[in-house]
Amino acid sequence: MKKLHLLLVLLITGSSALSLTKVAGRAMPALKPASVQVLLSDNLVAPDGTTIVIPVVRDKGGTVINDPTFEYRIRIVATGPVAGNPPVIEGRSIRFPKVVKQLLNPNPQVDPTGEFADADPADPNYGKETGGIYKVTATLIGRGAQLAGRSLSGNADVIVLPTGTAKITVRTKQYGDQLAAALGALDKALVTGDPQQIEMAKQQLQAVAADPANSFEALGVNNVTAPPNGLPVSPAQLIQAGFQPGDDDALFATTLNALQSQTILARNRVEQINPLNVTQADVDALQAIADGCHTISKQLAALDLSTLGTAYQSEKLNTIISSDMTKLFDTVTRKVIAIVVNMPTSMKTGETGNIVTIFGPLVIEIVGIIIGLGDDAKKVAEVITNHHVHIQNANIVNSQMPGCLGLEWVQASSSVSFVCPYYANTFVAGSGFSINPAKTKVLLLGCVNNVGVSSLMTLRPCGGRDMAAGIRLSYAIIFTARGLWGLQGGRTSVETADRVVTDYLWDYQVIFDNGWRRVTQEIYPCTGTIIVFNLETGSFAATNRNFLHGCG
Repeated sequence: MKKLHLLLVLLITGSSALSLTKVAGRAMPALKPASVQVLLSDNLVAPDGTTIVIPVVRDKGGTVINDPTFEYRIRIVATGPVAGNPPVIEGRSIRFPKVVKQLLNPNPQVDPTGEFADADPADPNYGKETGGIYKVTATLIGRGAQLAGRSLSGNADVIVLPTGTAKITVRTKQYGDQLAAALGALDKALVTGDPQQIEMAKQQLQAVAADPANSFEALGVNNVTAPPNGLPVSPAQLIQAGFQPGDDDALFATTLNALQSQTILARNRVEQINPLNVTQADVDALQAIADGCHTISKQLAALDLSTLGTAYQSEKLNTIISSDMTKLFDTVTRKVIAIVVNMPTSMKTGETGNIVTIFGPLVIEIVGIIIGLGDDAKKVAEVITNHHVHIQNANIVNSQMPGCLGLEWVQASSSVSFVCPYYANTFVAGSGFSINPAKTKVLLLGCVNNVGVSSLMTLRPCGGRDMAAGIRLSYAIIFTARGLWGLQGGRTSVETADRVVTDYLWDYQVIFDNGWRRVTQEIYPCTGTIIVFNLETGSFAATNRNFLHGCG
């Protein structure tokens, strides 16, 4: 017995690559590593963001080997043009430091990090930001490499968006990720038919819906192609600087139109589903849409869009990501919650289970096509990233002052003193608005303690040099307002204009055909706040009015 014990000790501690694990009282050889897969906590990152490298080791049969003693060498290299600061490896974390710039009129009390301040145009780093496309590699070393008998590596791509509103765009992707994960959990729960698992999946989905950042209202406040500083560089500026169109520009534009159509089609089809009577026709229709999205993703992956072509498509790219996609996510979330609330918890797989199975892949496919999931479905993120890197490396900046937004008139009832809910042709008028109605947002604050919002509004009340800083501030104001009560409380609302017209009394009239939603739940009037945002320039203006619960 002693000889056997000594033999085991020698085998375990000696120089041999053979390692033993005790299983059911017997010593068995450990699983031999055969491959390394690299997962990233985030494959789309904003400047100043971090991604965590998660190596997954498998044996030749595909079984995951969970061995805490395994060590890895982490490397990262650029796979194309990059800008700004190089990435920093810290253990298994990779950080992408943002470019530090001198700021104009910072406010350390309200804005300690300077997120909403203008950068100084005299700073050499003005208009520049960290970004690019990188390949992350993890190589198994030490004992793991000895067990494998050779060097094993895996890799994954990470995209760092060098845009002024990258954090909002990344947050949009996270909304899609969370929604897809919740749908996946619900699908698994329906397969098992376990009431407890179904209830947990319901709660996970409801948590996604309850997050104030997960909505078109918040994430629609974005411009995904906004530069780090100043205003967007125009196609004319790029042409003057020598940029040429690409061979695939026209076809990319056509394919992008198809993507937008497919996203809108998906949202409209989801809206048609009766949560009390889900049919096989619903399943088939969504499956066809998901298949169409997958086809488009492959088509986009095969195309190259030039920097000049991106400038021409910037408005379409922004509309798809900040509007069409977030509206689809909202619709899917709301519809699936309605489905699961109305189905019995003891239900096993059936047509409802099938449709949830389609929802998950549909969301994943659309997120992937637009902002970077999967190997063949990250084209748009790459396009936006390369566009900005090329502009930065060419030192092209548009820093002209966008001007102020003047709010001169609000008509939301028969009296200018009151705001009635759903008052037809409600309008705001003034100067400095955008002619594009999608660029005008109105935040309504009813009877809420808006100290946080009021504090933020002391920053940049008249716009500034940096459109992105103004959009980031607009997003922060709306996000803070939504967090006060949320949609459930009904005390806040974000409205998007239907039309913009010119007027002889004012520069612009921004019209809301069906008026604004109710934000006062009490029967008595409430003094509230109306804040109008111009996302084209990043400026805003505010006024106070008496909100009514109902009129006439």
